[in-house]
Amino acid sequence: MDLPVNRCPICDADITQHPTGQRRIYCSNRCRQAAKRERHGVCAVPLEGEVEGPEPVEAFLVGKSAPTDDQVLAAVHEQILLIVTWRRLGHEARRQFAWRCAGMAEAVDAALTKYFKEST
Repeated sequence: MDLPVNRCPICDADITQHPTGQRRIYCSNRCRQAAKRERHGVCAVPLEGEVEGPEPVEAFLVGKSAPTDDQVLAAVHEQILLIVTWRRLGHEARRQFAWRCAGMAEAVDAALTKYFKEST
């Protein structure tokens, strides 16, 4: 009997499902904890020599009742934080993901520069 094999969404390792018991999503407790941190938005730490992004995202959270200009500025600042995170992951992630993370950092940075140069 062949057991189903899934891939861990964090590290892309094979996960063999056991015929009984709950379906496994992650290959290890380490990956399960990494997914939990990701879901709860743990703030990324910039690399050495890298310019830090704006203040923590909590400082820029605005509701729908805020003026649209403030909402746009908050979204731009959130994207800057994402760029910092993508750059860090481009150095820390395993090879299969690192180049993709670095590419995302470049793409988001290029888009922000193109459309919101005055805000960055």
